[in-house]
Amino acid sequence: TRKTGRYESRDLDQFAVVYRHLERALTIGFRLGSLGAMHRWATELLDNNPAAILLLDAQKRIVYSNRNAEALRGNGDGIRLTTDGIALSRKQDNDRLQSLLACALSPTAPRTRPASGVMRAPRPSHKRAYAIVVSPVSHRSPALSMFRPAVCIMITDPESGTVLPA
Repeated sequence: TRKTGRYESRDLDQFAVVYRHLERALTIGFRLGSLGAMHRWATELLDNNPAAILLLDAQKRIVYSNRNAEALRGNGDGIRLTTDGIALSRKQDNDRLQSLLACALSPTAPRTRPASGVMRAPRPSHKRAYAIVVSPVSHRSPALSMFRPAVCIMITDPESGTVLPA
């Protein structure tokens, strides 16, 4: 208002420029805060799942692994997790897993069979076999967009004693 001071048209023009930038900065700050909250929510949800969950990008590299998947990394019982991806110790099992991954990643493959797949992976320790589910990830999932996953792998260990929810 005129009571707070005398403003020239040049002052008002400068304020208009600054105001547009300030408004945009606040909008960007809000979006970044929302993305951070969504990222924390997604990781908490995945970490609380009793299964080992791996998210892979289009090059089969691991972009996220939950707590249970990290536990698999160190146990050396048939599953090898590296920055390059996932591999199984037995060649025929690894070939099957890589085939499931290729099917899940192939957008142009004829869908004579589903893009998702399930397999069992025997263990060198002779404990009960892991159950592995491979599934493509929709690009429309905003909760996972921070990871940019293309494939989700869920590994359950029947020896863990954890009962999975129906």
